[in-house]
Parts: sequence; C-alpha cells; structure tokens
Amino acid sequence: MDATGQLNDKRWPLTSIIVPDRAGEAVPVMYMVSSCETHTEIQILLEHFKLTFAPQRIIIDKSDAEMKAVVNVFGKGVPRLCYFHVKQARRAIVRASSLYSLDHRACALLRCDRRGSVG
Repeated sequence: MDATGQLNDKRWPLTSIIVPDRAGEAVPVMYMVSSCETHTEIQILLEHFKLTFAPQRIIIDKSDAEMKAVVNVFGKGVPRLCYFHVKQARRAIVRASSLYSLDHRACALLRCDRRGSVG
C-alpha cells in the first residue's frame, strides 16, 4: 500500500493497494482519491479491501496514518515496513547524525531488519 500527494493541483493523495498474482507480479486492486490522508480515510479503504482479501502482511512506508489504519483493521501483526523506505531513512539518519543527536525513533529505525520489524 502506498500513497502519493502529487495527484492534482490541490495535492490530493492517491492511495493504491497492490497484491501479487500467482507469478509474483504486482497487480493493482484498489485505488482511493481523497482530500486528505488520515487514518480514517485509509481505514475505510482497508475495510473494503478486507471484504475480498485476507492479507498476512501489508507493506507500508511508515506513514503514521497507514500504520494506524492497518492495525485497526487487521491487527498489530500485519503491517510491515517497506525495506526501501527503511534503507532511505537509515541513510538520512546517518547523514544527520553528524549534526544532531539521534532520538529514540531514529535509533529504532537503525535497528530495523530486512522484514521491516523493529528490534
């Protein structure tokens, strides 16, 4: 699941849900355009998604709104952090660490493993 805020001149987000097919190829199955990106709007999309799909995990980019919506609909064991976004955050933290002290959230990101779990 991912969202982009560059959809129109009002910067409305487009949220997409993509699932793998039997060959492992990505297939978009749901889209949502909304005027904002809060957990409430995302949760509505996920509740409709849940009517057809029962995912074991949903990969997100660490958006607080996405995390809250996924946990509310599917439970704590389902959301996973996107490895690309974890690596991107690690690079930014390492670059910034020479200028600022690391906070608790940044330290947790540095301990993330490949599955997106924090520990």
